[in-house]
Amino acid sequence: MSVPAAKVYAETDELMRQMGDHVGEEMMKRLLPVVRAEPHSLLIGRLVVASARIAHGPDGPRRVDELIKAADQAPGDALANFIAGVAAHYRGHGHGTTREAKSADYKRTIRLLRRAEEELGHAPRLWIYLAVSYYRT
Repeated sequence: MSVPAAKVYAETDELMRQMGDHVGEEMMKRLLPVVRAEPHSLLIGRLVVASARIAHGPDGPRRVDELIKAADQAPGDALANFIAGVAAHYRGHGHGTTREAKSADYKRTIRLLRRAEEELGHAPRLWIYLAVSYYRT
């Protein structure tokens, strides 16, 4: 990782320790510009944490809908689709109250992550979330 990426990794490490409701949004704000420049697998792992915190936050379901909408408006933006896909996965896991609701979010996850495959296929997390979402559908 370059120096800026290492700095952001260390900063988000501190945020992860805090794990308050605001942490997901703050992590995302710090991570996105750096990950766009250097999509290192460790930083992508931090995006997973940020996406999960957003999905489980107090306004999680609505925020996930916003992330999905943004990804659908930019189908070529691998990071937007990855973030929305992971957030949908966690919404299904944490907020899905029926099998159908959970399955719908896992199907959204698959659709969104498939868009990110070409650019982010080097990141193990992409394949893990795809596999788990396929399994859970």
